[in-house]
Amino acid sequence: MQLKKNVDRFSKNCEYLEQHREELLERYPEQSVTIFSEEVVSAAKDHEQLLDQLEAKGIPLGQALREYLTRSEDILILPG
Repeated sequence: MQLKKNVDRFSKNCEYLEQHREELLERYPEQSVTIFSEEVVSAAKDHEQLLDQLEAKGIPLGQALREYLTRSEDILILPG
């Protein structure tokens, strides 16, 4: 039952991110954001700062969606 609840929460957070991506990119450019219960609960340029914010708010890491927001489309080329 708890697993289904967590999967549903994660799916809703992903949907929220996709529906609001442009708005979030404008508000939090080149930052990591954390979405929990379909709202942004933290944003920071530094990953450690983001984790500190989550800890201070009591947001469980395993139940929140974290995403780095950027408009750049870097391509990773791996040697063959």
